[in-house]
Amino acid sequence: MKKLRELIPRLQGEAGDFVFDQLPNKTLDKYTKLIKELRNRFGVIESSRTYKLQFSRRRQFSGETPEKFASELKRLFDKAYKNRDFKTRQEDLLQKGFFWACKTTKPVFIELNKDPQTIEEAVHEVITYSETMKNPNPDENNKKTVRQVKKNFGQLNGKKTTDDGKPNPIPNSNNTEVTEQKSKSLTIKEDELKSLFDKMFECKQSEIQNKQITKPNPS
Repeated sequence: MKKLRELIPRLQGEAGDFVFDQLPNKTLDKYTKLIKELRNRFGVIESSRTYKLQFSRRRQFSGETPEKFASELKRLFDKAYKNRDFKTRQEDLLQKGFFWACKTTKPVFIELNKDPQTIEEAVHEVITYSETMKNPNPDENNKKTVRQVKKNFGQLNGKKTTDDGKPNPIPNSNNTEVTEQKSKSLTIKEDELKSLFDKMFECKQSEIQNKQITKPNPS
């Protein structure tokens, strides 16, 4: 049944039309019968062109782990592009495959906060992010996440922060206000966390654009 569940979603084009329009339901329920019908109808046709097409169309299936998805991408890529050098292989797997086809997490999260050089590193970051979002201890994990996010967000805006992500005390500031802020409970929801990441990304983009537009005044 597992092989059958993996095979059926991959049937596209002429093969998909043949299976879903012409074969009886009892054949679709048996993996061996389905494979036999496909071989009788189409034979085994494998070429670099077919693998290139499969690689370009490959998406992460519902419930498919990042590890399994990455493994399948590598298998298809190696069959489609046998002569690609290692560096090009890694770039294509990341940019054309994993980053835009993986549904487990936002590509912008990986690109903004991490710089994976291989697809294996990217998978590791996705798993780490997914585990963090599960939050087995929500209160404590949310506090740590908020501190790290606020620290990064403050740095993007040119503000200095302490190790716990809070702003450094400002001389002659209102101590009552600071005490009140410290007393507030740090909690955050997933949508709020994503909103913070989006703000970080926008600030970074704005900073890059300003550097490109602003020219230094002549001395």
